[in-house]
Parts: sequence; C-alpha cells; structure tokens
Amino acid sequence: MTLLKPNSLAALLLSTAVPALADVTLPALFSDHMVMQADVNAPVWGWADAGEEVTVSLAGHQATARTGADGRWRTNLPPMKSRAEPLTLTVEGKNKLVIQDVLIGEVWLASGQSNMAFQFSRGQYAQAETEAAALPQVRMFTVKAQSTRAPQERCEGAWVVATPETVGAFSAVAWFFGKELHGRLGAPVGMINSSWGGTDIAAWTSEEAQAGVPALKEAMEAWKARAAAFDAAKAEAAHEKRLAAWKEAVRKAKAEGRPAPRGPRKEAHPDVSQNRPANLFNGMISPLIPYALRGAIWYQGEHNCATVEKASLYATQLPLLIQDWRARWDKELAFAWVQLPNFEQTAPRPLVREAMLKS
Repeated sequence: MTLLKPNSLAALLLSTAVPALADVTLPALFSDHMVMQADVNAPVWGWADAGEEVTVSLAGHQATARTGADGRWRTNLPPMKSRAEPLTLTVEGKNKLVIQDVLIGEVWLASGQSNMAFQFSRGQYAQAETEAAALPQVRMFTVKAQSTRAPQERCEGAWVVATPETVGAFSAVAWFFGKELHGRLGAPVGMINSSWGGTDIAAWTSEEAQAGVPALKEAMEAWKARAAAFDAAKAEAAHEKRLAAWKEAVRKAKAEGRPAPRGPRKEAHPDVSQNRPANLFNGMISPLIPYALRGAIWYQGEHNCATVEKASLYATQLPLLIQDWRARWDKELAFAWVQLPNFEQTAPRPLVREAMLKS
C-alpha cells in the first residue's frame, strides 16, 4: 500500500470534491412524481457554478439559463396542456438530472394550522374511502416543518402518489380537495401541503408585508423584545426545576396507579418559535416560490382566537397574507379558506369568523 503525504492527500481530497461542487442541483419540489401547473409559464430553477449554462427539457420543449454570480439560475418552460401521460424532465449542465413520472395538471398550495395538517389516517373514514385513494394522478408534496428568521431557498419533502397505502400520511383536507378537483376536471392534481398545527397567521406572512402595517407594529416589537431578553441559562435552570418536579409527579402517579403526567417542554429561543411573525413564511413558503400554482387553500384561525386583541387583528391579517402571497408569486392566485365553525358564540371566535366572512 502506498502512503500519501499530507499535502498529497489534501490535494486528492480537493480534486475529488470539486466536481460535486459543480453539480447542478434542484429544489426538492423538482423530483420524481411531481405535478407541474398547466397552461402557464412554469418556472424551473436551481443552483450551479457561476456562469454555467443549464438546459431544461420536458415534452419536446427546451429552455436554457445562465447561472448568475450568486450560483442561482432560473428559466421558464412554456405553457402546456394537462397531460396524464408520465413525462421525463431533464436538467443538464455539467451533470444531468432526470426527473421521472412528471404530470401536467393543477397545482394547489394547502396551508394553515392543525386542521390542515390533520392526517387522513386520523380520521374515521369508511374502508371504501381508503380504497378510493387509488388515484395515481393525484399526488401530494408535504413540506417538512421549518421555522427560521431568514427566508430559505430550500425545504425538505417528496412527491407521493396517492394509493390506499400512502393516503394515510396526507393532509385530509388537502386530499379531499385534490380528489374532488381531479374528479371534476379529469386532470392530474398536485397538492403542496405546507402546514403546522397551533400556529399564528402572522408566522405565515412575510416580515416585509407586516412591517408596514401600523396595527401589527406592537406585536412585532413584542417579539423582538422577547428575543432580546431571552436568557438561555435561566431558561435551562427553570427547565431543570420543572423536570425535577415532573419526575417526582411521575413517581407518585406510578405508586398510586395513575397515568403519568406529560413531561415539561424546554423554553426555546423566541427566534426559532413557529409563532414568531414570518418564521413559517421564511421556512415553509419562501422555498416554494416561484413554483407555478393555480391557487391556495387556507385552514387556520384558532390560534388567533386566544384573545379579543389578537382576534381583532385577523381582519387585517388575512387579506394581508393573501396579498403577500400573490405578490410573491407575481400572480393573482385563486385563494380559498375555511371559515371557523360557529360552536362558540362569544368573543373572540366570532371576530375571526367575521373577518373570514368579509375578507
């Protein structure tokens, strides 16, 4: 065996690493089983070496782009009619990416809190409903939860073809919407599920959109103050104290034959909270832009019913979110939402319901 000197070894590692850095890469949305929006210019984008030319091919159409100094490239495929026939998307620069089983049809974003995140498997549906999920032209991409202070370019997720075996992990609301749409139009449907239970509408709206609204200034400033005042050492000490008390409660419950109480949660830094304004827009909406969509469906609101003060802002926040997303996609996206059920007659819920009715 020949031993390499340290300098030689470093040179070898560098030489083998360089090609990987030059590879063309794509967002997770561009992957096997994807659905692309019909009848519109469809953006395709990704990353490569500065100056690298990238060619995108689909169904006999080609589009090219030159990678900018920032390592990003973007091009558009021309409008195409809905097609249930599986296609192959190729993206080629110094390397070649091949995306299989691509359909062209209707693409919708489904977002909100727990009602949208609620999985099909948790519902009480007849077996026939599960068996009816054998619809290979309906697919779902579920965005992995991600809360960040800065807008992200990438997210995690994969397109999944609807079958009786896979539908259980789908958002139930998004699934039934997509299934109904497919049944009415006879076209492939792709649902992008980007939702997180127990979250505030402010978390799903960009920082820029909210910063210019006087009614939201107080809440935005309060979050900044919380972040500035956060003491990690104190939070850790408080958690240890609660943890010790919980362990004692578990011991007593076990001795008395009672169920053990839930363990305490450690207080996280406000900067990573899923409810801080813009955090979920940054982590779970921004990476999807500018993927071509027909529209969005929204099921959220309970979190904003916590107080009259919060609920009173919803009449400002829902139209703002819609305007923000439409501006980001540079398109008058169709937008539908579910009005909260009327099972509480007193404030603050009726304030949110009224805001939904009037938006």
